[in-house]
Amino acid sequence: MNPCSSRRNYYAPICLVGALLVMILSASAQAQSSSLENYPGKSLVDQNFDIALPGGNLTLCFQDFALCAASTCTPIPGGTVTNNAGQTFPSASCLCPILPGPALADLNAGNMNGTSCAAPRTGGVWSLFWPNLKIPQQTRSGKWRTLPSLPQNCPGTSNGGQIVNCFSWSCRRIGKRNGVPVAQCTCPIQLTPGDTFAIQSGLCDQSACDDFPVAAPIEVPNFCSSQTAQ
Repeated sequence: MNPCSSRRNYYAPICLVGALLVMILSASAQAQSSSLENYPGKSLVDQNFDIALPGGNLTLCFQDFALCAASTCTPIPGGTVTNNAGQTFPSASCLCPILPGPALADLNAGNMNGTSCAAPRTGGVWSLFWPNLKIPQQTRSGKWRTLPSLPQNCPGTSNGGQIVNCFSWSCRRIGKRNGVPVAQCTCPIQLTPGDTFAIQSGLCDQSACDDFPVAAPIEVPNFCSSQTAQ
């Protein structure tokens, strides 16, 4: 079964973003991280730009955002989160770096307000997405470093099929780690419906597949084939 063709709306936004990830990174796998400092719309923090794409609509936001693509998470015992569609899921806590916009959002997904990119609360940020091949991330030593975050595929059976979806969920700023601004995001744990899911965490180490990774229920090209796990 292809979960991205399913009408279950909690997969639709992450599948759409996953498709963008494949298209963009496939064309620029040898490139460096996207440079946002000179993005002409960076100062337009009070404006939204809607983008119509096959399979759904996304909004371009210019505020700071949490990028959880290379994060693994910790389940919250007894914790749950409920999305805008009224669906409740077990929850996980994820530490994610905060980056300057732009970023892609689905204003009707997660627990966004359906109308704007405005911060969820004083000092809060949304967990959104922008394709990067290097992302600040927590290493197994506990230190935060900006490192390659090449996508890799995980068997659908990894971690009992449990993945984390942080796209368009709220987060709170919790200061800096090794100079990196970070946010704590509470995100839903979901069961992947397919045989494969894709992650950007792990530095090409497959063990990250079992660490409650932020993931998408898609298959990506084998970016890690020429890399050595760090």
